[in-house]
Amino acid sequence: MLQKPEPHGLELISHISTSCNDIVIRDSYAYLANGWDGFSILDISNISSPSLLGKLHLPNYACSLAIHENIVYIAEHPREEQSLDENMNAPIIYPSGVQFIDVSNPTKPIEGYHYLAPDFVDDVAIHDNHLFILANHHPEPFKCTLLIVHLQNHKNLLLVGECSISGRGHQLVISNHQAYIATFDGLHVIDISNFNNPNEAYHVGNHLSLEGFGID
Repeated sequence: MLQKPEPHGLELISHISTSCNDIVIRDSYAYLANGWDGFSILDISNISSPSLLGKLHLPNYACSLAIHENIVYIAEHPREEQSLDENMNAPIIYPSGVQFIDVSNPTKPIEGYHYLAPDFVDDVAIHDNHLFILANHHPEPFKCTLLIVHLQNHKNLLLVGECSISGRGHQLVISNHQAYIATFDGLHVIDISNFNNPNEAYHVGNHLSLEGFGID
């Protein structure tokens, strides 16, 4: 006889049907990276009845996001069209990187500046007025680069430092003067005390023993 599962103490309060790769909660709003469906903002002031406030369809795949003040930074994967370019040489690939979204008005998010990055970006983080970008590179075996961009002037974004990392990068967390990066071959800890010269402090794991998809 099958036994009845033990109660887990959790209760579904509400649900909105949408794709979601990443979510950031701030005040009474939820900001969602919706993959191929772009970006959306939910009003969660009434947690039992969340509602869609604003939405943007983006040219690329919205993988993850970070928010600082009234700007959302979206990490992108490129969209590759099946149709060939005008010379019939190769599929059309839209340049990807980090898309800046102005969310001053949550009902009307606006596409702003776009920072191009190599191949595809899996994660972004904001720390001390700098944008940290986890950019991965084709072909396999994937490798990634931590890019550090100064955000003082969105019209003239300045790359101030970068650090090469073995393995594909999945997630990035900044704490104090260190960047913790979960990758295909484990955990990498990058010393960012000098933004102009980040360097790897240590690495735990390898591609046979530990694959890091997330970190918190």
